[in-house]
Parts: sequence; structure tokens; C-alpha cells
Amino acid sequence: MAPMVLLKFHPNITTKAVDWIIEKISAPESGGGANLLCRLVGTSKQGEPSLVVGASIERLLLEADEAILFHHKPYKSAIRLSEAMCSDAHGPSLGPETKAEGQMGEEDERKKSVAHGLYRMISSAEAVSLLMKILGQLEVGETEEVNVLPDISLHPRKPVISSMLRCGVLRTVYPVHEVPVLEVLERKWRATWFGFKPFCQREILEDVRDYYGKPVALYFGFMWTLAKALLQKSVFYLFLHLCLLQKDNAPLLSFTGVVWSRLFLHNWKVKSGALRTEWGSGEHMHRPRPGSPFFIPHNHLDNSAGSGWKRVCVSVFFLTLTVLTSFTAIATYLYIDKTLRNHLSEDQHKSAYSDLYLYIPDVLLSVTMMALDWLAVELSGVVSASPSSPNSLESQRYNQESVLPEVIVCCLFNHFAVCFYQALWLREFSALGHRISVQLATQCILNLLLSLLLPLAKKRRVRGANGTEAGVPAGLRQIHSQCDWPASNNSQTRCYIELLIIYCYAMLFSSISPQCLLWCWVTVFLKSWLDTWRLGWAVCRPLPCEAPVESIVIWEEVFLAVETLAVLGNTVLLQASTEAEKVLENLSTWEMMQVALVLQLLLLVLGGTAANVVLGFLQAVSWHAEQPEQRHHRHYRLQRQQQQHQLPPQAQE
Repeated sequence: MAPMVLLKFHPNITTKAVDWIIEKISAPESGGGANLLCRLVGTSKQGEPSLVVGASIERLLLEADEAILFHHKPYKSAIRLSEAMCSDAHGPSLGPETKAEGQMGEEDERKKSVAHGLYRMISSAEAVSLLMKILGQLEVGETEEVNVLPDISLHPRKPVISSMLRCGVLRTVYPVHEVPVLEVLERKWRATWFGFKPFCQREILEDVRDYYGKPVALYFGFMWTLAKALLQKSVFYLFLHLCLLQKDNAPLLSFTGVVWSRLFLHNWKVKSGALRTEWGSGEHMHRPRPGSPFFIPHNHLDNSAGSGWKRVCVSVFFLTLTVLTSFTAIATYLYIDKTLRNHLSEDQHKSAYSDLYLYIPDVLLSVTMMALDWLAVELSGVVSASPSSPNSLESQRYNQESVLPEVIVCCLFNHFAVCFYQALWLREFSALGHRISVQLATQCILNLLLSLLLPLAKKRRVRGANGTEAGVPAGLRQIHSQCDWPASNNSQTRCYIELLIIYCYAMLFSSISPQCLLWCWVTVFLKSWLDTWRLGWAVCRPLPCEAPVESIVIWEEVFLAVETLAVLGNTVLLQASTEAEKVLENLSTWEMMQVALVLQLLLLVLGGTAANVVLGFLQAVSWHAEQPEQRHHRHYRLQRQQQQHQLPPQAQE
């Protein structure tokens, strides 16, 4: 059976409406239906009726276009649709089982033979997109008018799925995880060191794209590119810091940081553009078109976003609430830190572990800031939701993009306000590097604990589900276990913000504490490990069309904008460093501002120039290597063999 989609409805939906939806989905196309397989699998813990929808492979092939069927697939992926159908006899099935569990009947043999003939034609993510496309084409009949709720009706000639999403009758829509296929993907993931093994990233990206879709694959590609760049920068910085320079190295490290940032962002821009070009700009990578289940007219989005005054009020409310909460946490941290320092400075309280006790407030601050980041992302989805359509996934996504600048400002304030306060006001440059290392180490330990403990919780959950539903087929057990999983509407924003915070740590404080780069790299590595579990077993499987390609471009622009702010922060930290105090101690405030502006321009101009020189050199080397006359010596053996085959046997002897 091909991948399936789970529909969760409002608890107050009428029984007549549920029966009408099932009949509408199962009806043939000639009768205005979708000709799909569907089944009511029960209700969730919140009392939401759940309907699972699937399709036969023939139905999906009829709906697929040439861009999907004949698109070049360079790698032999382990999660093609044929593997999903043949990898396990206990896979999801909406129909009755043909034989005892673990045995294959005639129908299973037929499906297996068909699947072998369709090998590498449709991926799991493409099948989900085709299924959603078929559901989006469902319309209410000309003579039909269905009361889905006591005060809400579906009118004739209106799309069924998008109308129910808009009015909140349909709560969530997400694909069902294919457990056998997901386990195959996880085994390959572990074999490639969670994507960090050399020469294996491209192949594992193809596997991620085939199962989760292009946006998730682009996210992992960006994370792995950032991790590689952080590792290279950390090795270079440690070499400069330990071997060549012991003091007065902040200007050089800041300059090389700007060059590194330009090279990293340019490298990812080129890679992401190449991936999008090779993978194609299919329909599910753009904003939904009319007929898609997530299409909402622009006038509806404008009404949901409100007028300009409403946008200003939402922004002021969000920033006031989040900044005040962060300010309270920072003030509490400073008070605890000062009290603990005064307490441990007394002779009767000194011990061998006094230096370790001083970092307890930093550990608490790191945990608090991670919680505040999560709160800010969740609050952005709440304050931007439309009262008329609070459960519309597309409306939430468009409105959440409108408050994205406020979320980024809040998260940056959470992590770096106290750091700049300690550097500029308290002048604790030597202790600041150790504090940042402790905060990053705390994040690494939390990610490591979650990565180790959550798989144990998964096994316990699966074992408990098998014990309570011993008589239920394996496919339905998998569906029931996923009905109560939380949705992943904000997962993309949260993941990119975490990477943005790590990038800012590397840009701002690598000149003060070069060892923090290693902690940044370890954090990204453990984050990749945690994200593999989170996407597979902690949240609902995201839709392949959940994040359009424009949102990927938005995050590229966000990193470019934050790079300018990071260079400005580097300038301020350089001006306040101990090396600059001796030179700038007799300058006035206006002269200090002029020096800061000159430093900012110098870092931007010189860093950009050096990055362009390096990029030009690399492009010249790659162009020179691609010339045929430069690589003819590599093929001399092949040419000699071809010439020998053309000669008669006597000449070869």
C-alpha cells in the first residue's frame, strides 16, 4: 500500500458529515468522488474523529505527471515507493489481510510484482503530494449542502478540504509514518554518521527528500554545510590562537570571521540553488495553487492578517511580552550570579569546587533561554492565528512568517543581551569566554540526553501499544499510535532559529573564545542526531508541501541580514576590548562613534574583498580542472582499450 494521510476532525462534527466525507472520498471519479481508499480508525484522546486515506499505486500513477515519472533520480534510494510496498509484510493496509500475519497471499504477490516493475518511479514524498492533490480536487456537488457543524455548512461547488480547514472543522492533516521505511532510513542515517560522513551526504539527502520532501532535505543540507564550515573554522582558529598568536589576536580573528561567513553563505547559496534546480521546482515546492487543499485566497489572508494597525499591535504585544520575560530572567540570573560570587568569595565558604559552583547560574540561564526560545516560537503561532480560521495550516504559516522578524529579535535578545552587558558594561572579557563555553556545553548535554532518552521512550511507547492492541492488525496499530502525536507546524522555524543562534555565537565570540567554535560544532552534530528522532518518532510526519521554496529563500536572506548585525557586534566588541582601550582611551564619544563606523566599513569591505578573491581562485581552479585538455591523461587506458577492440586479432597479437 502506498503512503497514507490522516485527517483529524473537530470533536463536534456530525456523524452525518463524517459518513458523507467517507462516501465522497470513496466514490468513483465519475460520481464526483476521489476514488480513494478510506477508513474511520476511531478517535484521539481529545475526542477527534480520525480518518485515514490511502490510494492504490495505479491511482497515483494516473495522477502523476511527467515531471515526477521521468525525473532523473541519480541514487538508488532505499525508500522508493516499491520499497515501501515490499519491505515488510506487516505494512499499513486499509483492507482485510489476505492471509495470516507474516505470510503473503495472492494479492500481496501481485502488489510485489507490480512494485518491482514500478521501481524508482515514485518516492514516498511524491506519493503523499499526489494524494493531497487528489484530495484537493474534491468539491461539493451542485445539489449538496452539508452541515458539518450545527452552525457551519459546506456550500455547492466549494472545495471540500480547504473549506473544512478554513472553518476549523478539519483540525490537522499529516501523512502516516511508514515504520518499515522509516527504520531503513534511520539505519542508513546511522551508517553515514547522521549525514556527516564524507562522500555520503548527497546520497542521504536524496533519501531524506524521497521520504520527507524537499524542504526538510534542504534544511538538513544547510545544517551539514554549517557544521562543515564550523569545523574548518574551529581548526583554523585554534591553530592561530595556540601556535601563532597568544595576544592581540582579536582583530585578525574578527577579520577572518567575516571572510568565513561570506564564504559559508555563498557556498550554501550555490549548493541550495543547484539542489533546487536538480530536484525541480515542482508544484509542492511553491505556494499552493487553486485546487490544492491548502490554497487560501489572498483576500482571506489579508483579512486574517488584519490592517496595518493590527499588525503593529500584534508586534508590540509580542515584543513587549517576550522581552519583559527575557529581561526578568536575565535580571534574576545577574542577581543569583552576584549573590553566589559574594558568598563564595568569603574565606569560610571556599572549597575545591568553588570555581565550578560559579557556573551554576550560567547552566540555569542556558536552560531558561532554550525554554524562552521555544515559548517565543509557540507564541508567534498563537498571536498570528486568525480568529476566523484558527486551525487553517496555510493561514498560520503565512501569518507566522509575518511575525518572523519579531521572533528572531526576541531569540537574539534572549541569548546575547547578557553577553553584551558583561562585555561592554562589566568588562569581563576573560570570564565571558568561559561562560559562553559553559552555556554551549549545557545545550550539548541537553541535546545528548534527549537523543539518548527519547529512543528509549519510543521503544516503551511501541511496546505498550503492542500490549494493549494485541488483536489489532499491525497497520492499524501504527496508525493508532500516531493519532495522538503533536503536530509539527512550528518545527521548521524552531530548527532554523537554533542554527541561527549557533551561527551568531560563532560570529560574535569566536575572537574572544576560540574554543566556543568546537562547542558550536558539537551542538550542530548532536542537533542532527536529535532531529532524526524528532522527525521520526516525536512529532507527526510533516507534509512535503508544508514549507514552500520561498521560505527557504527567506531564511537565506535572514542569515545575510544577521551577518551584517554580527559584523556590527564584532566592531563593538573590538572597540571595547583590552587591546583597543589603550588606543581609544583619550577619544571623545563622537570620535568613538567615528572609529566604530570606520571599523564596521573596514570589516565589511576587507572581508568581502578577501572572500571574493578566494571565491575567484576556487572558481578558476574548478574551471581549469573541467577543461578537456587538462584531463585527457585520465582516460588514456580507456582510449587504448577502444583502439585494441577495433584492431583485428592478428594485429593485437
